[in-house]
Amino acid sequence: MEGKTMLTMAGNLTHREEQTVECLEVRNAAYQLLVDFIGEEPTLENIVAWRNHSIWGQLSSMSEGAREVCKRLQEVPLLELYNLLSSMRVEYERLFLPGGERPVTPCESMYRAHEQMLPKSYAQEVREDYAD
Repeated sequence: MEGKTMLTMAGNLTHREEQTVECLEVRNAAYQLLVDFIGEEPTLENIVAWRNHSIWGQLSSMSEGAREVCKRLQEVPLLELYNLLSSMRVEYERLFLPGGERPVTPCESMYRAHEQMLPKSYAQEVREDYAD
């Protein structure tokens, strides 16, 4: 009887290990998605690669955000991918490329100057941190 219990426990560990590996693979894919679309300016190759990526089923089952991204990528007709790329590049440039002060400073970049007790914008520094 003890031998059967040990085999059952070993089987459960293997199942748990498989679940852990699957979870880590999905997490890796999610991080890679962020790197591909935020780490550098978006490219048509990245959009097409992610549109056809096999991990979407697993990502979608774990996250509402992933379901939304998958749905939006799948709904875009092939001929409109250039429009999607253009809008993604505009947004990327707005968020991550230097080019002077933005008219609306993100809350994340607002700090109080200790000496003057006045709001000061650190938008450029935050933008540079995100670009890294």
